[in-house]
Amino acid sequence: MLLLRLSPLFPFNVLNYALSLSRVSLRTYVAASFIGMLPGTALYVYLGSLAPAAAEIASASQRGGAPRIALYAAGLVATVAVVVIGTRAKRALNVELQRGC
Repeated sequence: MLLLRLSPLFPFNVLNYALSLSRVSLRTYVAASFIGMLPGTALYVYLGSLAPAAAEIASASQRGGAPRIALYAAGLVATVAVVVIGTRAKRALNVELQRGC
């Protein structure tokens, strides 16, 4: 359940209908959905927060522009790295689970 929520390949609407037909308990569904949606939500929130920051950076009237740009760039790189590492871990876990079956 958690791995399905982490995967960006499955649309949430289709996944919700499919899981309603399974024997997943409500508690498991809610907990796994909450944890599995956090990385994507964090990425979207961070990218959304960059829009006003990009406007500030574009204006020449801001003081201390270079450190601020570096901080935003580092945050973006860290967020993307976490998403990539999570995706690779999910793939590795799927491979190991398939070997065990």
